[in-house]
Amino acid sequence: MWLTLKIYAGLCTLLVTAYLTLVVWSTFFPESPVIGETMVMASYGEYVAKEYPKRGDYFERLATALSMYSKEASVPAADMLKYLGKPDLIAGTAETGTLVYLYEYPGATNRWAVYASLKDGKLTQIGFNDATVNNHSGYQAYPTR
Repeated sequence: MWLTLKIYAGLCTLLVTAYLTLVVWSTFFPESPVIGETMVMASYGEYVAKEYPKRGDYFERLATALSMYSKEASVPAADMLKYLGKPDLIAGTAETGTLVYLYEYPGATNRWAVYASLKDGKLTQIGFNDATVNNHSGYQAYPTR
């Protein structure tokens, strides 16, 4: 009985020590956003090589990679525009607002949309949805200049 309790206590001590070590390690050595940036660059290269100027499956992959990267690092609006290009619609401004990119989802009969939310010149969120679901009456065509 005592041997079982000693083994259990030793195992618990080992697990708590391992957990605390991981917490301290992640505090002092956070993950680098280099992996996310690499994914964006790879997705961008693939999109430009295989699909640009159309927007389809590779465009969606690029937007997804950019969305994941924006959770790791600050992405300026200018960089987002460099990767995704000129949007179709805008609500607000290019510094603080929502940009809408319409694209053709492979195998779907309807159009889809990427919604990029910006605040203070930084990308805050990217969302995806069927373009026919959302009301775009509050949006205007993006200026062509």
